Amino acid sequence: MNKKIAYMKNPRYKVSKAPITMTTANRDALEAKTSQGVTSFRVEPTSVSFANYQVNCVYEIMVKVTNVASSQKRIKFVPPSSDVFTVARVKYPSDTSGDLATGMSVTMAVVFQAPSFADFDDVITFVTEEGAFKLPLTARRDPPVISLVNPMNCLNSWLGDRVDMAFRCVNNGGDGGFKFFCERDEDDNR
Repeated sequence: MNKKIAYMKNPRYKVSKAPITMTTANRDALEAKTSQGVTSFRVEPTSVSFANYQVNCVYEIMVKVTNVASSQKRIKFVPPSSDVFTVARVKYPSDTSGDLATGMSVTMAVVFQAPSFADFDDVITFVTEEGAFKLPLTARRDPPVISLVNPMNCLNSWLGDRVDMAFRCVNNGGDGGFKFFCERDEDDNR
């Protein structure tokens, strides 16, 4: 009666089904476990991209993650690390757990608010029983492209004279502000 008995494990339960706690999830460990071959979930869209945004305006894109496996799977997510991207209105089919039956989906809104016109990149990491996968988040604006219609030739002028000339600039790219600065050659003493 005092001797420990070692039973053989049922082969159906080889995978550990330990609960996934997001408070102890380490981002570096998740990145090491990330597998690109996770086929149990379908993410729509496959990447979230914001384009031609304005500063301090709020934009959002809905994301849907569907279980396409033949059995129930558990899924949790690690939100983006930057504060320009946030996750809002997360809706699981069940209010009590993160389990998804076959064909069921979790929906969420990815919200973006830009503090500047810079480019931004981040990811949402989804953690499942099989591993982890990432949803890339990007925000890009078309860069401005300026061109001068006529060459800038101010001609010669005497010391103390003033010459006014108009130059036409055309922007063939995205919105942007421009400043022109006069540069003087160091060896030019005129």
